[in-house]
Amino acid sequence: MEPAWQSRVCAPSEWELNLAEALENVLSQELQDLAQIVDALNTLGSVDSDDQNWTEASFCGEMARLAQGNGLLWRGRSGDGGS
Repeated sequence: MEPAWQSRVCAPSEWELNLAEALENVLSQELQDLAQIVDALNTLGSVDSDDQNWTEASFCGEMARLAQGNGLLWRGRSGDGGS
C-alpha cells in the first residue's frame, strides 16, 4: 500500500480528538457490531456532539458529518500516472 496523507478542511477539535481516542480504544477490542461499538463508547464516557450518550443513529450521523470534506490523498508510484 502506498503512503497516504489525510486531507482536512480544518484542524480537529478537542471533541474530535477525544472521539478518535475513544474509537481507537473501542476498535482495539475488535468490536465490529455497531451496537457493541456504541455501547463501548458510552461505557467509556464518550458523548456525541450534543453531549448526549451515543445511539446508533447519532454515531452514524456523526461519522457521515465528519467524513464530509475530509479524505485521503494517495501518492501514486513514480511513473504510474497516479496522483
